[in-house]
Amino acid sequence: MLLGLLKISGYSLAPAFQEGDYVLVSKLPLLIRGVRPGDVVVFDHPLHGRLIKLVDRLACGGNQMFLIGLNADSIDSRSFGLLPTSMAQGKVIWHFQKSK
Repeated sequence: MLLGLLKISGYSLAPAFQEGDYVLVSKLPLLIRGVRPGDVVVFDHPLHGRLIKLVDRLACGGNQMFLIGLNADSIDSRSFGLLPTSMAQGKVIWHFQKSK
């Protein structure tokens, strides 16, 4: 996905990202500088489908990422472990909050 608009479903990154918000996701920042801690990335997990998570830290020479959700009940690296940085399909470059 070079550029895409995705709708947030779920509360993994609440309160920063709420269900119904939209995010603009781009592959370009990952191609230029790679994955970095603090990035919010989108990826497809083989068991859990498409997820959006915060990159907490990198490991194994920067080739593995530890991903977290901000919600304590989030399914993230605390349950599925490190993932290869190559799984990141895009980085959130813009966040559109739903109208209240």
